[in-house]
Amino acid sequence: MKAKELTLSESYDVLRNAKKIAIVGVSLNERRVSNRITKVMVDLGYDLYLVNPKYEGQKFENYVIYSSLERLKDEIGYLDIVCVFRNPIYMVEEAKKAIDYGDFGVFWMQPGTDSGNAIDLMLRNNHSIVKEKCIGVLATDLRLKNM
Repeated sequence: MKAKELTLSESYDVLRNAKKIAIVGVSLNERRVSNRITKVMVDLGYDLYLVNPKYEGQKFENYVIYSSLERLKDEIGYLDIVCVFRNPIYMVEEAKKAIDYGDFGVFWMQPGTDSGNAIDLMLRNNHSIVKEKCIGVLATDLRLKNM
């Protein structure tokens, strides 16, 4: 499949079939959106791999927080989604880290985090992207539709 910006329907499909999801930029601060959305994903039972060098080795719920995507590679292997909660000024850097990781499906930029340069970089490197769609909202919606 050619890399592209995924539609809403395609984003649901990716999430419905996702086995492993990396959350980059998770926070232990309960006031942060990344914290609240990660809690939603935990509650929905997704297989999550959390990344933030600031919290390396600490736990979020029962999940260990890794310092980087690179630290996941040997242990985890393929990731269906790399979901990023970072300021847009850091998004190209995060896109490069994901490309270096290599073995993943979709690069998911949470609302307000997307960067045109990061999008171009992902597409040039044959990775589809999701932007301006909250992974927690879509995951919750999927769960409600399946009840």
